[in-house]
Amino acid sequence: MTLDKANELLKVQADLGGGYNLNAAKLILKEVQKEHGQQAVDQLIKHCDSTLSLDSRQVVQ
Repeated sequence: MTLDKANELLKVQADLGGGYNLNAAKLILKEVQKEHGQQAVDQLIKHCDSTLSLDSRQVVQ
């Protein structure tokens, strides 16, 4: 799985929310870790955090 594809999938899971989606996100991150290492996982998490924060700000405004 490419990092771009993983990022795309994580965004979908975050938008849907819920317990099943959290488990799906964990599986995506485990797959990324296997293929690209922990550093790539950390970068994806940081990127998703910043993206979600920006989306939240836009909704509030």
